[in-house]
Amino acid sequence: MLLFFTICDNVKEMDDFARLDGPVISWLIANRSETLSASMLFLTNLLSPVAVAAFVLTGAAIWMWRTKEIWRPSLLVGATMVAFVTSTTIKSLTERSRPPTADMIPPLEIDYSFPSGHTLGLAVILLVLGYLFYSRRPTKKRLILWIFSTVIGVGIVAFSRLYLGYHWTTDILASIGLSLIILAIVIIVDVLTKHLASRRRSFSSN
Repeated sequence: MLLFFTICDNVKEMDDFARLDGPVISWLIANRSETLSASMLFLTNLLSPVAVAAFVLTGAAIWMWRTKEIWRPSLLVGATMVAFVTSTTIKSLTERSRPPTADMIPPLEIDYSFPSGHTLGLAVILLVLGYLFYSRRPTKKRLILWIFSTVIGVGIVAFSRLYLGYHWTTDILASIGLSLIILAIVIIVDVLTKHLASRRRSFSSN
């Protein structure tokens, strides 16, 4: 919450982190290449919010079918839906403009910029999925894998959005803050649900 609301204040006042927005875009534009541009376009299309939602729904359905488990796949789907709704709502409320279209690599994106839906969606999936596996059997190896995959995955998609000229740096940072808030909500819901289930089983046995 501290990260997200700090970025919101920076964007409103156009100070601190918001001062990086222009220089970062300018540096990336000056260092573009045809090969990297093509790769980033492919990646951003592959990880669009709609595509990611489809991947999650399909993966959750297979997870439920193979393991006969409902709770963890449902948490993942729920978190993804919350991320989508949150991103859409905040974009409509803030109405922040994207970088100039002259700085974008086509196809152009002309809807609102804040926060980055691509970054938020993937960050929530990696954070929540990592938590759901790590929390059931916490090991050092799983923790390292969770952290590493999240940092690399979010880093790559965030870079692609900046590189293509579709977002400001503060859009990315706000999305990371929001993803951590959603992860915290998932953890609270998961822990409380397990605690209540344990109490019900204890009460029934007595």
